[in-house]
Amino acid sequence: MKYAFSLAALIAVLALAVSPAVATGDGGGGGGDWYGYSPGYWKNHLDAWPSGVSPDDQLCQYLRCAPCGTTVLEALRLRGGGQRALMRIGAAAFLNTAYSGDYVLTFGQVHTYFCNGWKYALETWD
Repeated sequence: MKYAFSLAALIAVLALAVSPAVATGDGGGGGGDWYGYSPGYWKNHLDAWPSGVSPDDQLCQYLRCAPCGTTVLEALRLRGGGQRALMRIGAAAFLNTAYSGDYVLTFGQVHTYFCNGWKYALETWD
């Protein structure tokens, strides 16, 4: 089954949602206008992580279609494009949803975008 979207487009949606250049809020509230923190912010500010989320937690605990064996922090540290970029940006987007109800995407949206991208990546890359 082929998807009508590209992995690059899904990464772009998640990346826009974690772009500090377009942030409009401070992470509090519930208005849905906060664009969140970047992967670089989260990997360098472990003390700011949402309560109940540990850097050593497996990413697959939260984004169920992510391959197990990679922690949230390891995903944030991944370099490169494709699947690595999707994991890095997906981890940051997940942390943003856990950090604030004001984030532009809901957890359900992040999960759906990530899982659709992961399925597409598995079908198109070895």
